[in-house]
Amino acid sequence: MIRLRVGVLALLVAAPSAHAQSLPATRAALVLEVSGSTTPLLKPYREIVSGTTVALAPSSRVVFLHYETCRTFTVSGGTVGFSAGAPPAIQGAVSQSDVRVQCPRKVAGSGSSAATIFRSAAPTRVTLAAAPSFVLVGRRADEFVRVRILRGGEEILARPLDGPRFEWPEGAAPLAPGDYQLSFVSAREGIEPVVVQFRANAIPPSSGDAEMTLITVD
Repeated sequence: MIRLRVGVLALLVAAPSAHAQSLPATRAALVLEVSGSTTPLLKPYREIVSGTTVALAPSSRVVFLHYETCRTFTVSGGTVGFSAGAPPAIQGAVSQSDVRVQCPRKVAGSGSSAATIFRSAAPTRVTLAAAPSFVLVGRRADEFVRVRILRGGEEILARPLDGPRFEWPEGAAPLAPGDYQLSFVSAREGIEPVVVQFRANAIPPSSGDAEMTLITVD
């Protein structure tokens, strides 16, 4: 009986730790540019999770957008540590700069709908520019090979995705104001598209108001 109680107690103590390990890591920053070697290996428009320390070779350079502070950092050499709720810890860098930018807009896509994440109350449908651009992030970001824009079930535009960042095609007419749907097509057969509902804005944002839209697909 004593042994049984000790075993149960040990299981109860270990359970919170196992649960904590199953929680997803906090995404701390988005890599914008990278040149040279880094450890771990960084790629443009891929996220860095909290708890990561990045080591740069002396000639390497990284530009990243830090979510918590809404600042873009440029770092050459040294190390950069990322912790949840704190600015990046930069040590031994040969050169560094940081610039305040507009916080990115975050949209979570799903198989049938999308929820927009804002610091204030979220509308049911995200508003994008009439010539939208975005960055696909998340665990499944590399899975999708094509994006379609539909309105009332009619395809308005379809383009291959050759990377995480999508820019409105040069020469393509902007969207008319109204409600649309972004549909991301997976490379895997039998997988439902990830969908984001959005409204095209007739008034283009000024350069000072430009913000990056991140669509998370997990």
